[in-house]
Amino acid sequence: MLRQLTPERGFDLIRIYLGIGLTVRGILFLLDPTWIGSLLETSGETQLAARVIALGHILGGALLGLGLFTRFAAAIQVLPVFGALVLVHARDNLASQNQSLEFSALVLIMLVFFACFGAGEWSLDHQRRAQR
Repeated sequence: MLRQLTPERGFDLIRIYLGIGLTVRGILFLLDPTWIGSLLETSGETQLAARVIALGHILGGALLGLGLFTRFAAAIQVLPVFGALVLVHARDNLASQNQSLEFSALVLIMLVFFACFGAGEWSLDHQRRAQR
């Protein structure tokens, strides 16, 4: 068991956790679209943008968690998370109680990492490569 615990397995577990987290965040955005809309300002376009972001988080997060089209799934998440970091969380300072700025920055860095390096052995991408 301990021989299987390698850094690569750790990266797989982080990818799975990140995918689940993004999926849950997308579901929460869909359940209460006014929350993200209020962050972006309430207008027709921002409500549509909120729904698109929510669906992107759900689909991209699920793909990321499964390790299917991992680089693509991570890459499509980078722009919305970067937008949240710049437009929403930038007004927070590092001493804020909700720590959204730090968490969003961490998520962004992890997404860039998985967009560049892809998934490990515990992924559907790896299974697809092994079948070829």
